[in-house]
Amino acid sequence: MILILILSLILDGVILNLVGLDSSFIPLITMMSIVIAYIKYRRTNKYYIICFIMGLLYDICFADMFLYHSIVFLGVGAITDYIFSICSLNTMNIVLLGLGIIPVYRAITYSYLYILRLVTFNVNELLTSIYSSILINILYLAVISYLVISYGKKRKQGEITSYKSLIGKRRLQKISTNVR
Repeated sequence: MILILILSLILDGVILNLVGLDSSFIPLITMMSIVIAYIKYRRTNKYYIICFIMGLLYDICFADMFLYHSIVFLGVGAITDYIFSICSLNTMNIVLLGLGIIPVYRAITYSYLYILRLVTFNVNELLTSIYSSILINILYLAVISYLVISYGKKRKQGEITSYKSLIGKRRLQKISTNVR
């Protein structure tokens, strides 16, 4: 899972280098990976530590807004934790959560930048930034969450199968000792 988080940070950087920072198409792949990290680290303090560290790394690498994304990523982690305490954890719910997080994040960030007088208020620019990043982020969320959930099920099934084979071997040993 840590590898996915690091690769998402790199992928964000690659995409930002291709489209430029002044583009309305800015990916949120690292933020979406925070949602996916919940699959493995749910209901633990480690999840919130990962959210904070990934936000800090995002700030250092891309944003130059010290601690802003750390706080935002912690908020996304708290929202994710709350949503999945109510709903089941599956690919569809992860994608729906991503659909909700993207516009909220864009609106909060745009408002924050407007309050600091770093941007002028333009509804078209805000809406363009929301819909232009939804497609790639939702596609990323769907594919990666499906793979992580599938891998977790296969791994769990493998553990069950190996446990059953261990029990079967012990039964065979008991039967063979009873026959003698």
